[in-house]
Amino acid sequence: MGENNNKRKLLSVDVDLTKPITKQLMQQHHVPSDVLILDALAVILRQMSLGGRRPRTIHAMEADVKAYMRVTGQEFLADISTESIYMWLDSYQNIKDITRRSRLKTLKAFLGKCNENGWLPVKFWTSINIKVDEVEKHGATKNDVEILLSLLDVTDFVELRDATAIMLMFQTGIRIATIAGLENKHLDLEGGYLNLTADIMKNHKPFKTPIPPKTVQYLAALIQVNDRIREHTGADNSYVFISRRGGSVQSSENHNAIQVRLTKYAKQYKLKNINAHGLRRGFAINLMKSGAPVSLISKALSHGDLAVTTKYLHLSKDEVAENLKNYL
Repeated sequence: MGENNNKRKLLSVDVDLTKPITKQLMQQHHVPSDVLILDALAVILRQMSLGGRRPRTIHAMEADVKAYMRVTGQEFLADISTESIYMWLDSYQNIKDITRRSRLKTLKAFLGKCNENGWLPVKFWTSINIKVDEVEKHGATKNDVEILLSLLDVTDFVELRDATAIMLMFQTGIRIATIAGLENKHLDLEGGYLNLTADIMKNHKPFKTPIPPKTVQYLAALIQVNDRIREHTGADNSYVFISRRGGSVQSSENHNAIQVRLTKYAKQYKLKNINAHGLRRGFAINLMKSGAPVSLISKALSHGDLAVTTKYLHLSKDEVAENLKNYL
């Protein structure tokens, strides 16, 4: 008995892991000047994975940092400079500026995490920017969504699934990635709500949003068909949106069956902005037209920054000020 007690004491963790690591604690340890980029990348990717970041985000960081290393030939963090970053960006001759900016953003995120981990004390990369002429993106209109829904045969499983997803995205503003991760446990059909858990949200925060009655009806019908498909195929999951074989509609990192179908419908029926992002923007614009304040729309979209919401709504700074004035 005494041996078991000693073993438990030996294996017990006497540390409060609920408290964040402070910079002061990190600075107690000597940070070597010859930190390898690959070693730093391995640590940061693991931190991101444990922090619940999406696989796509993790993969993008790994790919862009390794691309930087291939172009510049650098191996150590200490060698990274403004000049080498511009050299790397200049190597992308045949891509759009907006893509180059996206890759720069990923590299900056990596360097920022190196700073947080105590490896790069000076944030020299913050002044590096790529100017891009923003293309104004529009949201799906209620009319186009209604036309599309009228063209879908909801007696067919796939088109019922697609119609339900379209309605849900247009009426709640949730992202296509959230649609793919949605499970029966997230649905409160009796109360008419989505109860979204942190693991399927981009901002990793739980969220609750109402579902209109007609969409509740579609969801209930879809769940019944899903159960029959899973029973027939032997699929073991509780996803709301599944394939004909009972698996997830997100068959790989870059392939979502509903996204593919939306592109097909848009081309087939000559409908504009019928895509996952267009439906989400349409939701935001409809809220604005109904008189909802920008702050509420931002919350409904799960945005962490009000500036992102104003881009969705194509609002100028003056329009934001005028809208907010009525609620202060």
